[in-house]
Amino acid sequence: MAPPKRHLERMKGVSKECKNGKDMWRAEYTLSGKRKREYFKTEGKAKRHLKQIIDNKKKGVAELQSLPVDVQIDLLNAFRRGEKNGYALHQACAEFEKSPECLPRIKFIEAREKFIEAKKLKNLRPESIKKYSCGLLNYGMVFDNYYLDEITKTDFQTWLAKQQYSPKTNNDYIGNLNTLRNWCSKQNYEVGRFNPFDLEKIEIDKPEAEIMEFEEIEPYVRKSLETPKVGLVVVLVLFCGVRITEATQTSLKDMKLDRKKPIITVSSQAAKKRRRRVIELTPTAVLWIKAAIAAGCIKPETEHSFIKARKVAGLQLPANILRHTFCSYHLAHFKNKNLTAELAGNSPTVIDEFYKGLVDPEDAEQFFNLKP
Repeated sequence: MAPPKRHLERMKGVSKECKNGKDMWRAEYTLSGKRKREYFKTEGKAKRHLKQIIDNKKKGVAELQSLPVDVQIDLLNAFRRGEKNGYALHQACAEFEKSPECLPRIKFIEAREKFIEAKKLKNLRPESIKKYSCGLLNYGMVFDNYYLDEITKTDFQTWLAKQQYSPKTNNDYIGNLNTLRNWCSKQNYEVGRFNPFDLEKIEIDKPEAEIMEFEEIEPYVRKSLETPKVGLVVVLVLFCGVRITEATQTSLKDMKLDRKKPIITVSSQAAKKRRRRVIELTPTAVLWIKAAIAAGCIKPETEHSFIKARKVAGLQLPANILRHTFCSYHLAHFKNKNLTAELAGNSPTVIDEFYKGLVDPEDAEQFFNLKP
């Protein structure tokens, strides 16, 4: 049996062909100097496809001829340049579209608003949102109507110098504005070739953590038990190592005081690092928690409620002094930075760096034998 003829009929670039034992219709044409072949089940589909190709070519030629002569010359020169270097014009366009010159610009006001919204959607802590919002708003009061890519390093340095902020606040601005710029870059906005916020942070000597002297502790705790919205939080922070924000979100059901090994559970929603942790309580901590409950102390609705009640009662203290006191006394007594870190929800490095050597071991022993 003779093999089937490959070409049975030809009509205007459309051919009938036996392909893989089946009759198919082939549309053949030239595109960018290369021969193209496409196969269809029917002659009609092949002809329509070929007609569309021909019409598009005619339309393209017509559009090309309608361009100004100088544009046609530019295109020809660009074509020759690409041909010489081995790339097509559409490839050059695609590469250019990835470059910064094609990215959309964004004003600072829009950048900071979008950034804050993104952080809210990420479920960032309210205090972190507030920190970003206030800092970026202060900078935005001068630069809101600037495009992000037109702010210069001189602009930023001049503004920062005028504010006369503390070294720590200066460093916060450098960090926050760099975070904003990096976020905008990831969102494919034009941020400029040079980073205006790329300043070296100021070296700061880390101060010693401020703690309570042993003689101050008992009078303060007893006075705090007289204020319902203060006493329980003070006890939880001072004797258990939880943060104030964590203490205001820890309820009685999170405390298992009558077990062989009493514990408090800090939920992931309450914990600063969003990591649940279980705190094993010392006998002293259990006694003071029970004393606070017996005195009618309750969990305040919010951290703000606690701070307000503490101020009214005349029990203000420097920030974090209660927690610093717990960490320092615990490390001095148990001499185990890993254990102290685990209870406090910190890293051993931080515990070692900030709290080592602040408390006399004798005072630490008395602290953990202090009873209501």
